[in-house]
Amino acid sequence: MAEQNFDMNELKASLGKIFENAEVEQVTSEGSGFENLKDGYYLSAIEKVELKPSKKGQPMFQFTFSVIQDGLATNISETGDIELVPVKSSKGRKIFKFYPFSPEDARSTKQFTSDMLKFSDDDGNPVLIDAETVKAYFMNPDTIDEALEAVTGLFIYIHLETRENKNEPGTTSQWGSLVSWKRAAQLELPDYEG
Repeated sequence: MAEQNFDMNELKASLGKIFENAEVEQVTSEGSGFENLKDGYYLSAIEKVELKPSKKGQPMFQFTFSVIQDGLATNISETGDIELVPVKSSKGRKIFKFYPFSPEDARSTKQFTSDMLKFSDDDGNPVLIDAETVKAYFMNPDTIDEALEAVTGLFIYIHLETRENKNEPGTTSQWGSLVSWKRAAQLELPDYEG
């Protein structure tokens, strides 16, 4: 590997300018002050998928998505029409989706299976044909690594929506739902322009 030559004083001056212009008023030890993305639709690629334990020690998939083009928020016009308006500077942001599994609750397993069936290849064919295929790949310890590798890099729209927390009045959480390509076409969401 070739040795890189650089001027340390120049590097420090550049860093000083970056920090000088940074808005850090909202940053605390509990959070970075980084705002959620606006509610809307975000075309994203799966950057990585990890199998890890949940807070309760149960198996959980953590998906990291990277937004690959600026998102689209919905706006209702004066005539009542729904318009899609660009969400500037959202390209490159990350979206995280978690699938915690529990032997006592099958909802997450069903949601995960449904979401995996939403992925299509470039020709619009499902990557995973049916629920049994999802189960065979993702629920089998011998093929789980292969399954995670198969979905990494695939594109999908994620619909972000902010909702009030039922158990904590006055607080909100942002939820992400995967959108099938069939539904994306119905919503007239654009294809990837890359």
